[in-house]
Amino acid sequence: MSVLSSLLESFDAADAVHLTEPSVSQDFLDGFAAGQEAALSDLAAQDHMVREGLQQALSDLAFGYLEAREHILSTLSPVLAAIVDKALPDLARDGMAARVVAYLEDVVVDAAGQPVTLHVAPGHGAILHEALGPEPPFPVEITEDATLVPGQALIRTGVTEALIDIDAITATIRETIGAITLQQRTSGNG
Repeated sequence: MSVLSSLLESFDAADAVHLTEPSVSQDFLDGFAAGQEAALSDLAAQDHMVREGLQQALSDLAFGYLEAREHILSTLSPVLAAIVDKALPDLARDGMAARVVAYLEDVVVDAAGQPVTLHVAPGHGAILHEALGPEPPFPVEITEDATLVPGQALIRTGVTEALIDIDAITATIRETIGAITLQQRTSGNG
């Protein structure tokens, strides 16, 4: 062997030193297992604390949301009631002529060639004549009917009949808004 080879490590397979696994004492293994068990226990405790904190935060947010929602709806209830009681009937009646004309256009397409008769409350025939124009795009006969009240129109063709009742629509909207505010009051207290 040369001087240099004595200073350097040999990587020859014949010269390889076989390393054996160091022996581990039972005390070390017991300590390792106890440490691992303690770490898992601490991790589970931290996980539980995080879950409880998150659950509490979400509960607080839900309570705040429900409280804010209840406040907004209780504030809006008088405004919605005023709209339904005062503005909606006038808006519905003002838009009734346009609604009847639009419905008539659909009916005329479906009942081509059939005579169309429009029954309205007394005094409302002129409004619909005006809405249809001097030369209606389809043949229609407008008749004032004493059995109808303002806000109602009865459309008849040879085979079908339809009643448009603005007051019934307004009442349905009023009931729906009342149900929403009533539900909010009962769910907010429960």
